[in-house]
Amino acid sequence: MGIFKANISLLNKFLKNFTSCFSKKQMAIFTLCIYVMFKDYKRCSLYEMAKIANTDYQKFQYFFSDSKWNLQALKDKRLDIKHNNRVYY
Repeated sequence: MGIFKANISLLNKFLKNFTSCFSKKQMAIFTLCIYVMFKDYKRCSLYEMAKIANTDYQKFQYFFSDSKWNLQALKDKRLDIKHNNRVYY
């Protein structure tokens, strides 16, 4: 994660919960999106996200518009984390 010049272990640990919801490539983009939103949450257009991440805009655009992932699985995972009151520190 070149965005912060370091990985944030707590964030990485949390994001590992979602690996079953995405392919390996999708998970990489998902992780990058989350890091970008932490870096600059006010400018969350796909263009700005790609610019901040220093990556190709088309990767972000494809992930959100054409990539096949299960939204319900993502929602279920989020609710599972919430209901189990998992703490990440």
